[in-house]
Formats: sequence, C-alpha cells, structure tokens
Amino acid sequence: MPADVVATPTSSLSGTEALVLLLLAVCWEQRREIGRLEQRNEELSRRLGLNSTNSSKPPSSDGLKRQRRTARSPERERRKKLGRRAGKQKGAPGHHLAPVVEPKRVVALLPALCEKCYASLVEGSTEAGVEKRQVLDMPPPSGLEATEYQAFHLRCGGCGEVTKAAFPEWAKAPVSYGPRLQATASYWKVHQHVPYERMAEQLHDIHGADVSVGALAAMVARGGERVQPAVEEIKRQLQRAPVVNVDETGGHVKGVLKWVHGAATDRLTLLGIDDRRGVVGIRALGVLEELTGIVIHDAWPAYWSARFEKLSGHGLCNAHYAEAGIMRNQPASGPTLLVLAGRVALSSSA
Repeated sequence: MPADVVATPTSSLSGTEALVLLLLAVCWEQRREIGRLEQRNEELSRRLGLNSTNSSKPPSSDGLKRQRRTARSPERERRKKLGRRAGKQKGAPGHHLAPVVEPKRVVALLPALCEKCYASLVEGSTEAGVEKRQVLDMPPPSGLEATEYQAFHLRCGGCGEVTKAAFPEWAKAPVSYGPRLQATASYWKVHQHVPYERMAEQLHDIHGADVSVGALAAMVARGGERVQPAVEEIKRQLQRAPVVNVDETGGHVKGVLKWVHGAATDRLTLLGIDDRRGVVGIRALGVLEELTGIVIHDAWPAYWSARFEKLSGHGLCNAHYAEAGIMRNQPASGPTLLVLAGRVALSSSA
C-alpha cells in the first residue's frame, strides 16, 4: 500500500469506501509489478542487443544476422584525413614483375609471311630486330621422383671387418616417402588446413601419386615431433618477454568441443589445444606460470588466478577497453559489468 494512504479500520467504512481502498491496493501492486517487468524487459533487451562490437562476445557469435559495420576503421579515417587513397602512395617505391636474367626456356617466334606482300620469310629474309616478353608460370606437374640409395658393404683390407654405409634418416624402409613430400603434407595440413582426403586427391590429380590418408596423417605427426624443440624455444622466449598477449577460443576437433589457447608477442605465437577453457587449459600451454612480465587479456577470470603468481601486472587489450566503455554507457546490471569496470580501473592505474 502507498505510504500516503492511511490505514482505516474496515468496520468504519462504507461499502463504496472499502471498494475504493481495495482498488487502490490492487493498483499499487500492479504498479510495482509493472515496474519490475519494465526492468526485466530493459535487461533482456540489453542482452539481445549485445554483439561483438559492444561486448566480449566473439564475432563468430553474431551469426548470419550480423550487420555490416558502418563505422570506418581508424586506418581508413587516418587515410581520409591525410587525403590518401588505398594502395600505393605517391612517391612510394612500386613493385612489378621483373624479367628473369636467364630464362629457363626461350621460344623463338618467326613470322612466316610478309604482312605487306605476303612473300615467304622462311628464306631470303634478314633480322631487323627482336622484341622480348617473359611469361612466369608454374612448372608442369610431374610424378614423384624416385631416388635409390645403395648402401655398400666394404670389407677392410687390413682386418677383414665388413662395414656397411648408413642410410639417410628418411630411408628407413625398402620404399618410403621423402622429406619434401612429408614437409609438403605438414604445410598443407597445419598451415593451409587442407583435409587429408583433399590432400590425397591433390597428390593423385597433380602428381599421379596414390598416398593414403593414414600415411599423410603419419607424416604430419612426425612433423610435429620434429618441430618440438622449436616449440619449446618459443615457449621459453615467451616466458621471458616483458609483455605477452593471451586469449582462448572454442573449436571442434573431430566433432568434439576443444579450447584453443594462445600466447603471443609481436614476433612469437604459441597455440595449444586443451579440453578445458579455464586455469587447467591455460596452464597446459606452459607460459603464464613462468611469465614474469605483464599479461594482456580479455578479463577472463581464469587469467587472474593466484596460480600465476610470478606475473608483474595485468592489462586489457584495447578492444576490451572500448567494449567496457560501451558497456558502461548502457544500463548497469549484474555483477559482470561491475567486475569488468573494476578491472579496467585496476589495469588503468597499474
């Protein structure tokens, strides 16, 4: 009941007065309920309006309803103010196709008839000049090149001991695939993300080689083992870096949800896949526990874990500073906004 309505004993009220008081009480309850529903509607509308531009949601969550961003990028705005167009700027060194000094193949083009009198130029003609043009193209595809290694057994003339020559590392069987093919398979799979079936199809169509999917998978696995020392060195350099950016995102491996964890500087990038997104997954990457510098992240609570006690500081990436500012211009609700705003202030004062 409203505070300005004085309670009156019902025995002293007439039927009309009692009905009016009852209606006033109902109206007051309805007013409170309407206010609560309006607040809930405002919160739900705010949540529905969140996307990758005004929250920490990734761009992939925008789905097919993603709208084209009308705002120009900072780089476009800078070029517009300076009066620069996209592409090569006036006075900047250009790049073009340069002729090769010694082409691998030269094709002589000789006219057969005179274009004036149609006389034959096969005989009795003299050279009056030559114009050259070069065409840069892919070499014609060929099959796999077979190299046979013959390890001879030689008997020592002094003691009679027989010594056998050692085969190269990649010749471990009577017939095996060479290092160039194995490196190409790792490049296609790891860098270009080509499925194994399409890799096998490409080798068959272009090189006439029938390589099984299992063999290609084994090549990629062996490639991963060979680069492990380089991965460990990248990890050590990241641990000694003054500032490291970290992030995580979801992805599917063989239809199962996994988490891709990353740590990077301007020169190094380390990625790892784990079943978990939180502290356990971050620790599996092997960087933050030994990092003594500053870590830049998106305010995911796991990055603030006490397990990463050697860190000298935290900071948010620029995109999340902007997102936090956008969120603070919206109606405040829930602890998430308060925690994010508090961490922005903490990282700003650090």
